[in-house]
Amino acid sequence: MRAIGLVLSVVGAASLTAGSSTTTNAPKEVRSQLSRNVAPDITPDELASVVAGETAFTLDVLRQVPSSNNFIYSPYSISIALSMLGAGTKGDTATQLRGALHQTLPPERLAIANNALDLQLTSRGQNATGRDGQPFRLRVTQAIWGQEDKIFAAPYLDTLATSYGAGVFVVDFAKAPGTALKTINGWASDATEGQIPALLGESDITADTQFVLTNAIDFSAAWGTPFKASVTADAPFHTAAGDITTSTLHGTVPGGFVIESGVTALELLYSGGDTSFLIVQPDDFAGFIASLTAEQLTKLVDKLHVGHLLVSLPKFKIDAELPATSILGKLGVVDAFDSTLADLSGIDGQRDLHVSSVVHKASITVDEAGTKAAAATAVIGASTTGAYSDPPKVTIDRPFLFFIRDLATGALIFAGGVADPTK
Repeated sequence: MRAIGLVLSVVGAASLTAGSSTTTNAPKEVRSQLSRNVAPDITPDELASVVAGETAFTLDVLRQVPSSNNFIYSPYSISIALSMLGAGTKGDTATQLRGALHQTLPPERLAIANNALDLQLTSRGQNATGRDGQPFRLRVTQAIWGQEDKIFAAPYLDTLATSYGAGVFVVDFAKAPGTALKTINGWASDATEGQIPALLGESDITADTQFVLTNAIDFSAAWGTPFKASVTADAPFHTAAGDITTSTLHGTVPGGFVIESGVTALELLYSGGDTSFLIVQPDDFAGFIASLTAEQLTKLVDKLHVGHLLVSLPKFKIDAELPATSILGKLGVVDAFDSTLADLSGIDGQRDLHVSSVVHKASITVDEAGTKAAAATAVIGASTTGAYSDPPKVTIDRPFLFFIRDLATGALIFAGGVADPTK
């Protein structure tokens, strides 16, 4: 059985595109004759099902990440990448993957609903501003890279084209793995504005690689009300290891907050008002993560009092790697990694593919201007045979969780945690 490589990369800002390489001398593309469905017919319940599943997956992953370290990942990116893989899985392999991702819709409806969510996100941030002063960006791009003599099943190509806007770029992993690596990394770098300059390493692409699936997300958003750099100053932050001082944003800005026993939540809007930065600061960081449910998170959001707030928020930058292979294993994805059990026959009509590993890396910067975020996931294969008179004060000075979310759908695009903003 031959294995596949599946890659996904992400960053942060506003307009969705898919399926085209921006690199010069792009390789030949094998693609369905069908076009992307830009008006998918889905029900509100189907869209809600996709968002609920992604939220549950987000928190499952959250519970597997060591809370003593800073971390960031893009559950949306991982979900879309694995959904494209899932479109080619069958039997127990499909059941395990769908279970880990909390997907309840039939496969054909899931692809359509994923497409609808992408198209909704495409419309966000019209006339809004990015962190760099350029237009707001929330771009999602997909591409598949296949060995030049590999035959891909027509129904699989149809799903990629109609629901994910993607085709298969033809490369020669067998005879020119270095060239293929350079091509894929160039595509990822272009798609993420250089934030993921080398998505794959030399050891990731070999002569046995048959298939690499890529997804990129680019996010850049200014705060709805920027913080002034002139009032940024060092302030205390209480880590598990002791008190430190860290560069902290200060300002009176519009937002939402709730302070209740054991937890403080703060939500700040980005330019355009379509997306937000949600912070959850519990008294017991590790204990809160271990018990957090989607229902609890929804209740916190529902309790937010909206108004002008006197906010203190640490500046931070995080670059982190998620142990995605082991996490997926703990979430029940087993057969896809087993060369004797994997059934990816929906991709090529044969039982000759399996997944060998999944890599996910991400980065985020939060400062006076706004937020820039990026993430990359690689699934790599190997061959085998309320109202207030005065502004309330919300101080973020203890380890906290954060989520970048779409307000209309509630979709979580990025998630992470800050244990120590100085690291």
